[in-house]
Amino acid sequence: MPNTGKLRLHSSRLKTRHFAHPCCEKDKLFYSIMEKLKTILVANRGEIAVRICKTARRLGIKTVSIYTPADAASAHVGAADEAVLLSGSDAKGYIDGEHIVELAKSKGVDGVIPGYGFLSENTDFARHVADAGMVFVGPSPKCIDDFGIKHTARDLAAKADVPIVPGTKGLVGSEDEAVEEAKKLGFPVREPAFLSGEILTLSRSCSRQQRVEVGWAC
Repeated sequence: MPNTGKLRLHSSRLKTRHFAHPCCEKDKLFYSIMEKLKTILVANRGEIAVRICKTARRLGIKTVSIYTPADAASAHVGAADEAVLLSGSDAKGYIDGEHIVELAKSKGVDGVIPGYGFLSENTDFARHVADAGMVFVGPSPKCIDDFGIKHTARDLAAKADVPIVPGTKGLVGSEDEAVEEAKKLGFPVREPAFLSGEILTLSRSCSRQQRVEVGWAC
């Protein structure tokens, strides 16, 4: 299996830098990458960044945090081994992927972890990090794309025999079709906030036919 330079860090399975013996090729890749992560840049702020810094410290991994002027006194700044001031504005500093990658390179980190929110679902950022020779601590760009859209994520889950909530097979194209599918599924149903989206039996958002029609019109 090729080394793609991308990895998801599961803190629950890692208690120490002395890892268990790998049992398959995937594990061998995982552990080989983990052993190389000596320093990571945390591309996030606040509580998320603090948790990452704490977990990294338990694993013996050094951290570099980033911050804007408004966050100079934030907890995540002091939680890391080193903190770097972003050059961007308070509003855009944490989403300037190119600048963050340049900072990571200048600090010689081995990986960049985005946490969630901000750049965590940005495929261009994930590729940029990997292309710069660092590990993107998160899903691959393909996974980000595939699971960022509800109906494709459901299709992939179904193909992998993962239990999913009953719903339509594919997208619903009209109000009449939405009503018919809702009747087949049985009320209550939910219409996700997606243009011509699937109907899923997830909540009581639409408890009867009239609400399906109103929801579609909106």
